[in-house]
Amino acid sequence: MRQPREAVRNRPELTKLRRAEAAIADLEQGGARLRPAGRSAFGVVGRFELGPMSEALRASGLGWYQLAALTLLGGVDALFAGALINTGGPISLSLGIPNLSLLIYVRIVGLAVAGVAVLQMMGRSPRPRAQRSRLVLCGGAVTATALLAGGFSRNEWGLVGVTALASLASGVAYTLHRPLLFDHYRPEVRIRAMASYGAGLMLGLAGASAAIPLADDLGMTWRWAYVALAVVAAISVAGAGRLTDAVPGGWENRVISGLVRRQLGPPGPDLNGAGGSDSTPTTAERFRQVLVTRAAVPILIAASASGLLVVTLPPYLWSFWSDHWGMHPDAEAGLLSGLCGASIPALVWFGRRGELAFRASPARMLRMTSRLAALGALALYLAVVIHLFAVMVGLLAVAFAALVVLLTAASAALLSAVRPANRPHASLALGLAVLQGGVTGNFVMHAFDRRFGLAWAFFAAALYVLGCGASASRAARTIESDLDDTVGAMIAETELRTRTSQGQHLPLLGVRHVDFSYGPVQVLFDVTFTVDDGEMVALLGTNGAGKSTLLRLISGMCLPSRGSIHFRGSDVTYLGPDERVRRGISQVPGGRAVFGAMTVVENLRVFGYTHGRDRRAVESGVEAGLAAFPSLAGRLDQPAATLSGGEQQMLGLAKAFVVRPRVLLIDELSLGLAPIVVGELLDTVRRINADGTAVVIVEQSVNIALSLVDHAYFMEQGEVRFDGPAAELAARPDLLRSVFLEGAASKPPAPPGPARRPRAQAAGRSR
Repeated sequence: MRQPREAVRNRPELTKLRRAEAAIADLEQGGARLRPAGRSAFGVVGRFELGPMSEALRASGLGWYQLAALTLLGGVDALFAGALINTGGPISLSLGIPNLSLLIYVRIVGLAVAGVAVLQMMGRSPRPRAQRSRLVLCGGAVTATALLAGGFSRNEWGLVGVTALASLASGVAYTLHRPLLFDHYRPEVRIRAMASYGAGLMLGLAGASAAIPLADDLGMTWRWAYVALAVVAAISVAGAGRLTDAVPGGWENRVISGLVRRQLGPPGPDLNGAGGSDSTPTTAERFRQVLVTRAAVPILIAASASGLLVVTLPPYLWSFWSDHWGMHPDAEAGLLSGLCGASIPALVWFGRRGELAFRASPARMLRMTSRLAALGALALYLAVVIHLFAVMVGLLAVAFAALVVLLTAASAALLSAVRPANRPHASLALGLAVLQGGVTGNFVMHAFDRRFGLAWAFFAAALYVLGCGASASRAARTIESDLDDTVGAMIAETELRTRTSQGQHLPLLGVRHVDFSYGPVQVLFDVTFTVDDGEMVALLGTNGAGKSTLLRLISGMCLPSRGSIHFRGSDVTYLGPDERVRRGISQVPGGRAVFGAMTVVENLRVFGYTHGRDRRAVESGVEAGLAAFPSLAGRLDQPAATLSGGEQQMLGLAKAFVVRPRVLLIDELSLGLAPIVVGELLDTVRRINADGTAVVIVEQSVNIALSLVDHAYFMEQGEVRFDGPAAELAARPDLLRSVFLEGAASKPPAPPGPARRPRAQAAGRSR
């Protein structure tokens, strides 16, 4: 229940506000010192020392088994993909659908559905960590079952159904395998572990490709190859049966908690319950956090080139080998198997070299990968224009190795750049990018093949790989700043939980070091802004200073490119607007804050969704809003668009009585309104604030704004130029001259009313 204004004012913990804000300012200044040390939690140590892998695995407390188990399960998933590549082509053609299009789309849909279902299940479970190992084992068992069912399918559509079943298992594999590797092992061995996992995938592809011609040599059909692969898959799943789980982000949190503990002291006794979120972020919010990472989209584009390997290249290579070299289909399958197997030494090499590069700088690893992709693109094109068989095979081996290394590096970079809790979402995005990249590459190659011939189709594929490799180089420009942002966010979250557990009071709303851009134009620069519980704050500044943009960020209408937003101790930076309204953040936008086609009463009731099914609370809020503005009570059934400007602003403000927010953001309350209407609105704002709701008001009139508040912020060109008492701002003509009339700066604000509470001031807040 919201406390009365006097109770809010007299709370004893508010006397700690000055000390807490000063301590937070000290920690923010020390954040630059903490971040480089925090990078070590992600494997960036600036050294070129690389010990034996066995020692690093033992240092993780696990040894080889967990890596071997996940590699086996990854190989099981690759078995079906390899079998589909070698048998799906003829079957798809018999259905009249060329180039595996139907089967690949089935895999994309199945993978996406299963991955999202797994993420939803983990998000709703009280113990999400306990489910991951069981889910990956179940996924391997489903793949083995799908292989067995594929061997006994009676027609082409049966294989389509089997593909859908295996795709569900692939969704589990793509979502959970790589995050489990990251959570199991220490940062200094993760690149090598990812390379080992990639080797398992390529071994599965090579084995499945070799099984088809082997079955033919033994006088058996491809169905027996499916059955044999199912047996291998079942044995592999049984061997991985002792797979265990790990704490998500355990290694990173351990290092960062130690850094914060040295800075702030030990946490209080209630750390586990301190600073927790009101609710777990949804799957959509987690994906939003992944995609807002600046390097995420370039990395996903880079990873999409690997889709050529598992979707596009095999059918075109078979055509090339058959037309130009007269190879038998069994020989073609054997050669494809050999090319997949030849990628394994490249992964072993990259495991060590990539680890060294990542330790020195993640950007260095991505730039190295970009150069390898360019080499692979050149090799892919030369392989079809040089008419020497041995040279062709060698060049294709280089191209395959480059694509595999590109995927491994992209996966490691993206999973390192995002927050540990979001790694399953990033891993699923990588899987979808790979398959979609394969489909895109197929369309490109098919168009060039029909128009210009096979050689030009491979030339287009080479350009595609080259462009994706360049995207990895683009990601290298921001990967380190993304890593710093991730470390900073984890430090801030740990700091808030530690301070809350120590009993320190924190502001109700905190915007910390936020940057924001509209496309290439940056409009907010390192903005820090706090509001205490029950406080009223003015946000002033020039036109175009970024005031309305800051309110939109707090409301969730847009996402920052850097920084974080905390509300009631929880990180709400990536929550959607609807969830923020439910938690207690509401905004009255500038201009006409109404739905014009709806009636007055409908405008009020539409915000009742925050109360769920409590109709009594909704009606009580509507009655309170109408009591605050009696002129609206006689126009309940009148469309809002027919109201005057002042009445529309009253209606927009009346929603605060329905929503009952903890903090109300008001943008340009008096814009275009008569003074008598403005006075009535201001009285209502004071009443809302007196009931315990914090208010942030953006206002053009300095007299109006400073007569309402005790604390003010002044923004200019996207930066906070002043943060301090309203009386001090009124005495700063150097700031106010550019915005207000000269007389406004010379007049002190009106004396505060008896219901207003003075704000304790932090040292050094005026700049």
